Amino acid sequence: SDAHLLITENIDVWTTAIKKRSSQGRGSNKKIELTGIKKLRELILELAVRGKLVPQDPNDEPASILLEKIAAEKELLIKDKKIKKAKALPEIGKDEKPFLLPDGWEWERLEPISLKITDGEHLSPKKIDSGIKLLSAKHVLDTGVTLYDPQYVSSEDAEKFRLRCDPIIDDVLICSRGTIGRCCVVNITEYFCLMGSVILFRSPIEISSQYINYYLKSPLGLSSINGMTKGMAVNALYLKDIKSAPIPIPPVAEQHRITAKVDKLMALCDQLEQQTEDSITAHQTLVETLLATLSNSETPAEFNQNWTRIAEHFDTLFTTEHSIDQ
Repeated sequence: SDAHLLITENIDVWTTAIKKRSSQGRGSNKKIELTGIKKLRELILELAVRGKLVPQDPNDEPASILLEKIAAEKELLIKDKKIKKAKALPEIGKDEKPFLLPDGWEWERLEPISLKITDGEHLSPKKIDSGIKLLSAKHVLDTGVTLYDPQYVSSEDAEKFRLRCDPIIDDVLICSRGTIGRCCVVNITEYFCLMGSVILFRSPIEISSQYINYYLKSPLGLSSINGMTKGMAVNALYLKDIKSAPIPIPPVAEQHRITAKVDKLMALCDQLEQQTEDSITAHQTLVETLLATLSNSETPAEFNQNWTRIAEHFDTLFTTEHSIDQ
């Protein structure tokens, strides 16, 4: 059907791609390839947060129970004055749910599944030559926190700033200025403080911060954030908006399956990007894995939708005899 047409109509694209590869060696067309890989990363994240990357397990405890547990846990923390009671947010309306979730998943706003959402210091603090590192949006990279070229503040000031915003390992940091929406999971144990250009999200133990990070990096998460910053006089992401951002929540066990699978596929994309010997195997595994997601489709319409998503990445995925056979 559609798939067959797509293959036959594009066969010359494929065969020339293969010939070009074999005659000129890998990497001769690097620029095209790298944008292709960037798009491929987006596809992987898009499939992940829609519940298409790993199969659902009906034995997993559903996310609805998980959300009840988090609410009860937060009630206790409020009672013990460990966290402040947040303003109630409106229920998520139909127009805020861009697609139907798999069984066992739930839509929830970011604030109810957080132990803390705050941002760094807003007033420009007194800088000194050495002391406690003060980081800003430029230190939040996709891969993690960088300590390169920080400013410094006194330990007294740092202590004061950290009463409000105290980054620790596994927190998610989100740029609210500069490259808005760029985010990472804190991967260093060093004591540092943050400027107001960074938002900090801390999840309860039952929510994978890596899943949140991947959601925010996905086309879905990014378009949600872009929607929040439109029409502002200064392009910025505000705390009140990020708190009410709706997010698809899978069961706990599935969150971990998703992040493990995404980690693995991103590593394969790294290998493709580095044009190493391993990249041939990486390409094969990516093609096989992404085509396998089609078998998770429950209806012909869903199959076509999933196939269309994969087919958009034709010239990156289907460039070898192995991939065409698949």
